[in-house]
Amino acid sequence: MTKLERKIARAFNAPKAFYTANGTSALYLCFLHAKNLGKRKVALPSIICPQVACAALKAGLKIYFCEPNFKDYNSDFKAIKALYKKEKFDILLVAHLYGHLCDERIFDFAKTHQILLIEDSAQTYKVNPKSDFSVLSFGHTKFLANEGRGGGIVSFCHKLKAFKTLNKELPLIPTHLNALFEEYRQRYYSLNPLDKDYLKTLKNLLLEYCFIFKDKKKNKILESKLSKLSQICKQRKEKARLYAKLLSPPLIKKPTTRKGSVAWRYTFRITKGRDEFLQALRAKNIDCSSWYMNNEKIFDAHISPKSARLEREIVNLWCDESINKKQIKENIKTIQAIISSSNF
Repeated sequence: MTKLERKIARAFNAPKAFYTANGTSALYLCFLHAKNLGKRKVALPSIICPQVACAALKAGLKIYFCEPNFKDYNSDFKAIKALYKKEKFDILLVAHLYGHLCDERIFDFAKTHQILLIEDSAQTYKVNPKSDFSVLSFGHTKFLANEGRGGGIVSFCHKLKAFKTLNKELPLIPTHLNALFEEYRQRYYSLNPLDKDYLKTLKNLLLEYCFIFKDKKKNKILESKLSKLSQICKQRKEKARLYAKLLSPPLIKKPTTRKGSVAWRYTFRITKGRDEFLQALRAKNIDCSSWYMNNEKIFDAHISPKSARLEREIVNLWCDESINKKQIKENIKTIQAIISSSNF
């Protein structure tokens, strides 16, 4: 391992780590490695960054989607079991969506049925030693964000030599990557959801800009930031507790998270008028989002009722270094006023 890889392994309490250009490249390498092992079918969360599905498709896998639960928004354990009974997938990707640690029973289920388990830890600070491989992301908005660069793979039970070989075959990260991101953003925001071919065009756009590269440059920012992970988690916990304490029901449905969860965003459901609510927040310059779109829609899969509903209700509020606790308190007052004075 390199010096950086040793630091990554130490930060995540793992014996081995492999550094990649970004999280998407790490996912792609895991999917490609799984295919080389003879695996062909992967089950993914329906509510997740669509680049996960893009990476799986780029690796030549057949994708299936698991519907979420309404408690922590991760893949529902019963839904995973039902999907396995029907499709007999041989790869399972679990994600700790929004920083919410997922159901531990999922890891045990995968081991019992000899399913290769890939853990997407892009939105959290820890990895589960029961995973075959855990994927990290150090890109924009993540816990260890550093100029949009860096990802990784860690494992407690497998050697990582195969990933080094596969990574060598990837194209080198382009020097004009920022321009490519901006090009993607412009094309994405120019899409009209009312167009007949909107979803098809969106899918093709996502696949076209699925950034899978290798990176030979040193990442000094990440090296220094890894030592600050505990402090970053502490600050995020404090900010998330403010939201949880001060935001009031009944329209707001707060998540039920497992012990050890640290918020990537403070994410909750609003059961009526979500889009109007987001517009009102943005009018007051409050950062917010509705990530993520239901992947079942984008990738031509059966639309499950829970996925469709969660997509309509999710709200994300910031709790990273870009906002302090005083600003959060002020924003919450504004949010409560918006709710109380509206017809949501």
